[in-house]
Amino acid sequence: MRRSCVVVLLVLLFGCGGTTRVVRLDTGQGKPLVHQARGGHEPVRLREDEFKQALADVARDVRPASRPLRFARSVMFESWQEEVYLEWTGRQLVLALPEASRLLPGPDELTCGYGRWCEHRRQSRDCLSLLKDTPSLDADGRYTLAMALAVDVVWDEMKAALAEMADPEEVRAGIVSAMAMYMMLWLLPEPVSKGLAATLTAWLIAYLGVDTVWGLIGGWIQLVGEVNQATTFEQVREAGERYGKVMARHAARAFVLLATAAIGSTTGLGPKGPGLPGYSRAAMLAEMQGGFRLAGIGEVRSVAVSAEGAFTIALAPGAVAMSAQNTGGGGSSERSNISDGTDQSARTGSGDSSRTRNIEDLLRPGGRLIGTEGSSAQIRILKGGLSEAQGFFDQLSAGGTRITETTYPGTLVRLPGGGTIGLRPTSTSGPPTIDVRIPGIGIREIKFVP
Repeated sequence: MRRSCVVVLLVLLFGCGGTTRVVRLDTGQGKPLVHQARGGHEPVRLREDEFKQALADVARDVRPASRPLRFARSVMFESWQEEVYLEWTGRQLVLALPEASRLLPGPDELTCGYGRWCEHRRQSRDCLSLLKDTPSLDADGRYTLAMALAVDVVWDEMKAALAEMADPEEVRAGIVSAMAMYMMLWLLPEPVSKGLAATLTAWLIAYLGVDTVWGLIGGWIQLVGEVNQATTFEQVREAGERYGKVMARHAARAFVLLATAAIGSTTGLGPKGPGLPGYSRAAMLAEMQGGFRLAGIGEVRSVAVSAEGAFTIALAPGAVAMSAQNTGGGGSSERSNISDGTDQSARTGSGDSSRTRNIEDLLRPGGRLIGTEGSSAQIRILKGGLSEAQGFFDQLSAGGTRITETTYPGTLVRLPGGGTIGLRPTSTSGPPTIDVRIPGIGIREIKFVP
């Protein structure tokens, strides 16, 4: 790795301590919406049982690759990023030539230590498939080995979750390779994730929060510097274990689960997300920390990070985003809708009465109440889950102002014409629920059930 790049990375790591994290939402239409991440929100914590069950479910879609590192680069990197990365690490993109590999030096001490580590786990000497193209660990191999050592805290849980698969060793190798190559994106001269990697970044922010994701990036930068200097397996082990302490068990579970879901489907994380444990909590954290709607995460095109610790999320034109900008001492936050292809004036109305009529139209289409009656006439039942509830909530609350100083267990918005609309991702009775408190509107709750 070039010395000048290392200097830049050290500035990135140590030059912005104490900075309040900012997320910019950019659709390319006017100025980006700036969201200041609010603290005081714990990351999503997955229990061991739900992590193992969810990992077993999403891992079924992972197809073992003969060369996991190559596959990981192909799904996490754009083609130009892969070329830059390989050049940056002193290599070039070439096809494997078996006769050429025989001319390379034999295994070094680090590689031999890796083999012994694999055997200690009762696996093959190349249990992470890091030696498919070379007899010794190259840069990718060392970074991936360090990642495997970092997530060792959830190793037994992963082993149990993947036990029923035909080739659990290859699947684990693919997961860890994907995690390592994803993290390497943040060390490129232009630290940006695109495509599947961008979606994974947004999901990580939703599950872990901006500060934790930033901490993972900073910790990985430090790990890479240490691994680059390592000449023995023990040195790589120490670097990996230090990073494991930065990550900790709960973040490791979330990272492993999300990375597995990402590489296990051609459609990415989007369709699988609502079925993952902790989704409801992550939906709230996405708004609080990232300023975006988790239900619309498919609109994310890229995520970049600056040396100041700011994340810029590029959204597709026409995407709906939420900006939560603190006013004064962190009191209220304003919710702004980027155009979603409809006339905003038609949605908010020209006055309070028009606004109420628009909501009335949504709740009484054609003069009949939406859905079916619940336990009382004031409760309506609609089919769907959190994504459907979020979409309908967005329509009802368009143009409103986010209320932050509240004990309400969800997202609460004050409407321009009076009254409030709230979304509880999970209510006391189970399903996602929209609470309606608007003068002249008889409906009080809208529940979404499968």
